[in-house]
Amino acid sequence: MNRKIKILHIVNSLTWGGAEKLIEQMLPLLNEYNNVTADVLLLSDKGNVFDKYLLEKRVQVETVPIKKERSLFNIFYIRSYILKGEYDIVHAHLFPAFYWTSLASKLILKNKPKFLLTEHNTYNKRRNKIFFRVIENFIYSGFDKVISVSGETQIKLLKWLSVKKECYYRFTVIENGINIEHFAKVSGYKKSELDPCLKGSDKLICMAGSFSKQKDQLTL
Repeated sequence: MNRKIKILHIVNSLTWGGAEKLIEQMLPLLNEYNNVTADVLLLSDKGNVFDKYLLEKRVQVETVPIKKERSLFNIFYIRSYILKGEYDIVHAHLFPAFYWTSLASKLILKNKPKFLLTEHNTYNKRRNKIFFRVIENFIYSGFDKVISVSGETQIKLLKWLSVKKECYYRFTVIENGINIEHFAKVSGYKKSELDPCLKGSDKLICMAGSFSKQKDQLTL
């Protein structure tokens, strides 16, 4: 009997956020395959909201005992956790989780799994400081494949890292998906239920997202 493919997702926490929601929706679906096991390793268990659904679906969710997202000791725990779990694929999300995962990957010399990173943002404060370009080129080199959630995200990343064209093969775009079953079975609200002043002919615009710069509500 063939051994299952073991996948480990590493992220800061499972608090409110797009990356965290993606993990919540994706892992139960991955675990429906007979030959796949997908687990989660968190740097912190503070403020988690998306762990409940994962646990209901019997997804293994563990937290690094250090519970300090910016502690360098996370590197060594992540390394030992990967080796002990005999994972085939390690998939990192967000800063600083992907920093520690990259450095852990560089400390694994034998039986090394494939390391993936999903880039979720077009901008972060580190890109305001030019010296971070050298640091991040080293960090991103720890991943076999870097996935961007949109074309613009990848363009900004390639420009920031000054990636040469012959190295583009390590970068790809996979847009975030959603589980449409959650929406296919729900019934809508009447506009008057949202606000008694609204009429049936009124037009409403809805946006699901945070009020942050990259969401660009000004354009809307």
